[in-house]
Order: sequence, then structure tokens, then C-alpha cells
Amino acid sequence: MTFADFTKDLVEPYILEEITRQMQDAQSHLLNLAEEHQHAFETEIVENSNPWMEYQRRNFHKLAMSNQMIRKRVEPLEQAAAQGESIDVENDVVMNTAPALPLAIELPPHYAAEVAA
Repeated sequence: MTFADFTKDLVEPYILEEITRQMQDAQSHLLNLAEEHQHAFETEIVENSNPWMEYQRRNFHKLAMSNQMIRKRVEPLEQAAAQGESIDVENDVVMNTAPALPLAIELPPHYAAEVAA
């Protein structure tokens, strides 16, 4: 057996097998690392979102349970609509204003005669 045959028959398959095993180990390590990062990311999202969701739930509960506040806000709007006043986009009553007064009031026709007298 020559050195070339020895290398070709025994060493090269061993090297290829070892490289393939190391590549598979590296690939499985990367997959595990990616899964660990994904799990850590999901855990972080859950941990950060739980307090926010609790805060939102409490505020929604306050709004939903505040029936008096809603009634107090709706009643003036209903009264304003009944009186013909308009309501803007933010649910604020826009009160109708009186027409502008003329800047100068015309004098009565007999005023000049009274001043002359």
C-alpha cells in the first residue's frame, strides 16, 4: 500500500467525516443558539407586556365603570343638540353666537331737529 492509497482510502474519509461532524455540531449549536435567543426574546416581550396590559386593563375598567362620568358628559351634549347648537369632532359644544352688532347706530330721523332746537 502506497502513501497515496493510504491517504485516499483512510485519511481523506476520516477527515471528511470529522469535518462533516464538526459542521453538523456547529449547525446544531447555531440552531440551539437561535432558539435560545428566540425564547429569550419572547420571554422579554411577555415580561414587558404584562405590566402594560395590566395598566391598560385597569384604565379600561375605570372608563367602563365610570357610568356617571359618561352620563355627565353625554347629557350636556344631548341638551346642546336639542337647543340647536353644534358639536365639534372632539365632542365639545360649539355655542352659537349672536350676530355682530353694527359699529354705528343710525340716529333717529327726528334727532337732528331736537339737537337744533
